Amino acid sequence: MGNTGSEDAGLAHVCHERSSKMRRRTIIVVVMLVLATAVLLQAPLIDSAAAKVWKSLGYWAPNVLSMTYDPTGNRLYCGTSNQGCALYDFNTNDWDDMSHGTPLQDKWTPSVAFGLGSTLYAATDTGVYLYDGTTWVLNGLNGKRVNCLAYDSTSHILYAGTNDGVWRSDLDIPGWVSTGGPQHSGTNEYVNCLLWEAGAGTLYAGTSITRYGGAWSMAGGWAALTGLENTSVMSLSYKGSLYAGVTSAGGSKNKWGVWKYSGGWIDTGLAAKRADSVTSMEWQGNTLCAGTMDYGLWYSTGGWTQDEEVKGDTNCLLYLQSSDVLFCGSVDGVVYKGTLPSPAGDVFYLAEGTTAWGFSTYITIMNPNDSAAQVEITYMTSEGQVPGGTMELPAGSQLTVNPVEKLGNKDFSTRVVCKDGKRIAVDRTVTWTGEGAKSGEGHNSVGVVVPAKTWYLPEGSSKWGFETWLLIQNPNGEEVTCNVTYMIEGEGSQVVQHKVTANSRATFNMENDIGQKDASIKVACDKPVIPERSMYRNNKREGHDSIGTTSPATEYYLAEGATGYGPNFITYVLVQNPQETATDVTVTYLTGTGETAGPSFQMAANSRKTIKVNDQLPANTDVSTKVTGTQPIIAERAMYWGENTPLGEACHDSIGLSGAHKSFFLPDGQTSDGRETWTLVANPNADEVEVEISYLTSNGQGNVVFQDTVPANARKTFNMADKGINGRAAVMVTSKTSGQKIMVERAMYWNNRGAGTDTIGGYSD
Repeated sequence: MGNTGSEDAGLAHVCHERSSKMRRRTIIVVVMLVLATAVLLQAPLIDSAAAKVWKSLGYWAPNVLSMTYDPTGNRLYCGTSNQGCALYDFNTNDWDDMSHGTPLQDKWTPSVAFGLGSTLYAATDTGVYLYDGTTWVLNGLNGKRVNCLAYDSTSHILYAGTNDGVWRSDLDIPGWVSTGGPQHSGTNEYVNCLLWEAGAGTLYAGTSITRYGGAWSMAGGWAALTGLENTSVMSLSYKGSLYAGVTSAGGSKNKWGVWKYSGGWIDTGLAAKRADSVTSMEWQGNTLCAGTMDYGLWYSTGGWTQDEEVKGDTNCLLYLQSSDVLFCGSVDGVVYKGTLPSPAGDVFYLAEGTTAWGFSTYITIMNPNDSAAQVEITYMTSEGQVPGGTMELPAGSQLTVNPVEKLGNKDFSTRVVCKDGKRIAVDRTVTWTGEGAKSGEGHNSVGVVVPAKTWYLPEGSSKWGFETWLLIQNPNGEEVTCNVTYMIEGEGSQVVQHKVTANSRATFNMENDIGQKDASIKVACDKPVIPERSMYRNNKREGHDSIGTTSPATEYYLAEGATGYGPNFITYVLVQNPQETATDVTVTYLTGTGETAGPSFQMAANSRKTIKVNDQLPANTDVSTKVTGTQPIIAERAMYWGENTPLGEACHDSIGLSGAHKSFFLPDGQTSDGRETWTLVANPNADEVEVEISYLTSNGQGNVVFQDTVPANARKTFNMADKGINGRAAVMVTSKTSGQKIMVERAMYWNNRGAGTDTIGGYSD
């Protein structure tokens, strides 16, 4: 789960260059996205219930390039390519030409934005102008071609992207100064688009292939987010990760469509739809909307779907959460649409699941909202899709679903959709008892929100008595082909190809693919999929499971970990280097008393490394781990315990996090039937963090909410039973300290710790 795009998420303004084809049309199309400050509308904006199809706001001017919304006046402002700026007043339902007879008349206006005191600013090809409600006045950058604006409302700073880099104006102190970039070889870039992201606390810029191109970050000074150089980044958006709309026409990089960044750039799959030039992006809940040149408007909650009506150039998009309305600006003016097609709320995919072979599976769904949420479940089997039903969760509650009631004995994957556009979180637990075992066991994983073409799974072994199974869920209507790369510890890599039929799941045995090896896994498919990896040992006496990640990053965090104690916990950290060159790696441990240095080492290209934490720390230590690479890497953690106890060894595992987040959502939790539930909170910040922990019961009644502090560079553990919960409850953890983010996992044990599970949760910023 990432950020939810909404009016209160800050302002995000982007504008763009266009291809030579559009220039031959004498149309210069530039785009701005805005998320306006959230204020209740003074009057209903539009009858969104009736806006199931696209409707026109009336023809005012051709080629609308940018839009922003003033909630205090219930008004929509637009900028155009050749007629300046206009206002649509929803109280009078008519357009007002704001530019006629003013210095803005006939100006190219690629971006409009609100700044200090709700003053409207307009970017033009001859500088920045402001509108104080009566007149337009030149604000600065006279003579510069200004392509885009972005506003940091906290610091009252307006940024302008120009053909000479990015400039800034402190609106409390008039005047403009250069930010010193972005630049390549000492020359400022042509800036197509800007995005101020309050959650990340930084400014992002997309630049033109005319010079160096690519995407840039201003955090601590301008730096290229490498991988998109020699492309033109036309639009930017942020939801947990940075997204870039890209075209490489005329350049050496063959990159198109929408790319996601988290330590490295990942293709989201839109390029395969021939939607090459993405001119605008906007979020509605968990749906990413992408406007393109020539190929219309597209939606994605995993795979990309084209809008049935908006087929041509889509210059700019603006979503207003309070009215659930999406505005689209194009060559032909402005149109709007209410409720979007396809699920606009959260969607979760669970690749693993079985009610056959002696296994049981239950799915846990969490509704952290203050109103009821309706969810729809679909199971994907080898015979195709099976409806799982639609259910309603009360506000602040947890729901447990047993698939055997619908499926009987089957292997399956699962999709859970929130039908009414709200945030949910979903995980799945599989339990079993191995042949001759004295205790049952289980494993658990949170679901995946977005299918992707490429995934990484650091852990995997088919030796030492382990069996490893790779589960691939294909949510597409067509067969997918997957190249599975095993990065074998100490040996190099080996590639095996597998196919998965449409809307189904398939299972592959590592030993059948590569023999008895320790290996990390890379899954690269021709269509977006969801993989998981299950491991079992000692004739299935024990086992664990994890999702993978799409996001190698230079830092990875693992909240859970312990050495020693009564059952003799043994913790391993698995590090995967998916790069084509060697990478230097440093490990740091966060204990209850602070930070401790771990090992440093170099990893060969496409390799995996195993670290036994017990060799680094004293016994009886609770520990979180940070893994840092000079290039993006991935980290995972596995724990084993009870080897010499009467019940035998058990285990659990979790993929790491590529960054800290503000809030975490963990659906499963229980204190009854001999179960323990522990919430692990790691604080990677230099100052202590206040956290709020909520336990949400199965009916939303008797929920418990409390606060605590976690020291700097340390971790803290919370036992659900200590707060009087008796039964089942989901867990929500939120950092209450401004600007400070955390990492969270949840561990569960039962049968006197003869069994256990662990997982990260869903998260948001």
